[in-house]
Amino acid sequence: MAAAFKTDPDKVFLVRGAACGVGFPFSPVPEDTFYTVENYMPAEHWEAMDKEIRKERAAGNVVMVKMEWSIQGISAVGVVAKERKGVIKFRPVWDYSRPEDVGVNSRIDLEKEKFSSIKDAYALLRPGLWMAKLDLTAAYRSVPVAAMYWIAHVFEWDEEVLADTRAPFGNSAMPGIFMRFTRGIVRWMKAQGASIVGYLDDFLLIGSRKVVSEFLLLLREFVTFLGFEVNDDKCEGPFQAIEFLGILLSTEGNQCTASISEDRILVVQQKIADIRRLGALAGSQSECFALNT
Repeated sequence: MAAAFKTDPDKVFLVRGAACGVGFPFSPVPEDTFYTVENYMPAEHWEAMDKEIRKERAAGNVVMVKMEWSIQGISAVGVVAKERKGVIKFRPVWDYSRPEDVGVNSRIDLEKEKFSSIKDAYALLRPGLWMAKLDLTAAYRSVPVAAMYWIAHVFEWDEEVLADTRAPFGNSAMPGIFMRFTRGIVRWMKAQGASIVGYLDDFLLIGSRKVVSEFLLLLREFVTFLGFEVNDDKCEGPFQAIEFLGILLSTEGNQCTASISEDRILVVQQKIADIRRLGALAGSQSECFALNT
């Protein structure tokens, strides 16, 4: 990785983050404060979630908290069910926003980050061009967190106190941190001549059919070299009509278009339902944490 990013303006972060883990600026909890937030876990999802956590522990991504660690609190973990091609997968999501005043997210000093958008992709389109997209599998989980920050990612499961050692879903600093890796990949691809847009773990290539095909292979090789896993089910193209970031882009005909597909509307509706369900669980357990000061 050091050789790949040796001329990158963010090379120190990229290389050190991949080798030693990423960090985020946050303040410690007030002295003599310890909090515990109950998990948001429907009974019908407990078995599936237990399987996911066991898998994470087997991979070394989740570890037991040691007695000598000075942890600041125990955060809640919930679950999100995602369906794709008829297969339901469960993903753990941590709530670092609670308790409201001392939760991890309330103590993170966030810098303003610039994220790519569908407008950036649309600006590169021209009638007759071709597009291809590449998606990463469990991209966050590919990024290690520096050991000194593990105490911020502590949770309880099956009467054991555990710590997450990888970039977790729920920490408000992680999208901006991961975007720095995305921008590094995009800059490297542009240096090779590619017309590309990246948003977190999604990448879109634009150009002639031949050029897009060649750069798609190069992008796949590069992200694999960096240690990421490609999600083959979500890689598509080259096509002249493709969905990117939930928007259907088309270069067919004499004018480029951008629209929302009916399938995407259904997905958004399902996500809204999931958020409301988690919110209801959080609300029903709002009194289920102990805050000792």
